[in-house]
Amino acid sequence: MHRSGILAGLLFISLCFLLVQVYLYAISLRSLKHQGFTRKISTKGLNAYKTTKEFLLIAAKYNTPLFVMDHDILEALVQYRVGPPGETNTTLGRCKYLCYNNSIRTFGVLDIRWITKGFLKDLKSSGFRSTLIVGPDPRHMSTQYLSPPNTPFHYLFESQYKTYIHLIVFYERRTSYLWHGPVQRTDLIEEPSGNWEPVWPLLQFGREFAGAYAKMEFTLIHVDRLNILVPKFPASFLNQVPQSQFIECNFRQAYNFAAVNGMDNSPEAKDFRAKAREVLVRGKRALDDIGVRFWLSSGTCLGWFRECNIIPHGLDVDFGIWITDYNSKIVSAMESHGLQLKLEFGKVEDSYELSFVRGNIKLDVFFFYEEYDHMWNGGTEYRNGNKYKYDFPKFTLCWTEFVGVRVRVPCETQSYIEANYGKDWDRKVKHWNWKESPPNVRPNGQWDAEEMQQVVKVF
Repeated sequence: MHRSGILAGLLFISLCFLLVQVYLYAISLRSLKHQGFTRKISTKGLNAYKTTKEFLLIAAKYNTPLFVMDHDILEALVQYRVGPPGETNTTLGRCKYLCYNNSIRTFGVLDIRWITKGFLKDLKSSGFRSTLIVGPDPRHMSTQYLSPPNTPFHYLFESQYKTYIHLIVFYERRTSYLWHGPVQRTDLIEEPSGNWEPVWPLLQFGREFAGAYAKMEFTLIHVDRLNILVPKFPASFLNQVPQSQFIECNFRQAYNFAAVNGMDNSPEAKDFRAKAREVLVRGKRALDDIGVRFWLSSGTCLGWFRECNIIPHGLDVDFGIWITDYNSKIVSAMESHGLQLKLEFGKVEDSYELSFVRGNIKLDVFFFYEEYDHMWNGGTEYRNGNKYKYDFPKFTLCWTEFVGVRVRVPCETQSYIEANYGKDWDRKVKHWNWKESPPNVRPNGQWDAEEMQQVVKVF
């Protein structure tokens, strides 16, 4: 009888405990519904939402215009219509954007001046721990100033919920594009109260590389019961991300080259550089207008890589374009920007090349073809139809800044340069034969006599 009483007591206690758990679960579910969340949310997702909410409320207190860069959030915004604050929209009633199962959210800010001491102090008071990554400010770097002051690149804020905010500081460069620095493990870390290691694999931006983006507009929207600032055209921003890698010109290398070879600052050199820059800008605008990617090639790329400047004895400007990006509007676009077609060599399917001219400055456009293990562009000798082929190791494209203009160059620049100019690319050479001097040139046959009128055109 005594044993039966004990078992009955234990059963009663277990039943009470179960009822308490059910009651607490019901309260939790009602709480989520009260916040507007009616679908299942992971603990990590809910904690990330709480972190985001607290972070944005503090930012709003200081009028800090943080904008969303998070790929998952912006991707969702592209799929669903979201209205401005106060507008009724389909996102209310569900945590559709800010509760996905990831422990980090990414935001950006335009210029470090928005990050005030009061903002950082309030974050600390609210339980956020911060890590600051700094690096040399490239806006002040040149061959005359090789050690610019450091400036903040990235903040990592760790909340009491063990979720993170990655804040990227953007800087406007040359009033024409936005730039952010890299996050490298060798970077100077100030105020290391947070910890990068757990979230390093989750970083969506800046991991090892700087990034460059076209200037953009932002708009305020209401999602998941929060007002957030996002790129006005999120799809356009997302399209830039995979091609945003930025590499800086090596000013120390340029300084060393000038120390050995001198700098040509004669009136003639200055005049050529000014005219060549104008041709470069006009060509860039023409190709940008029709959405054709290009990069600095040949002597123009060598000038960027070796001297961070236009080589004054180069006599022309050189662009590269993948043949897969060929557009029949290239010629008309160039001519609409004041560049007249002078030469057309080859065929689109083989050794295609265009040359434009403005005044006495020529713009050569070389089209590159991809093989299994290399890239190549062709050349044609217009007097006899001899063909030449220039082989390059495969490469990808990065943004850079050259004479104040955002342009692309091969990311693997040194191998690209060495293919075209050899290991002694750092030696000044004034006499260059395009058919014999490049180490990567080789004969590639000859155009048939009946083809000559179609593959060699002089205007």
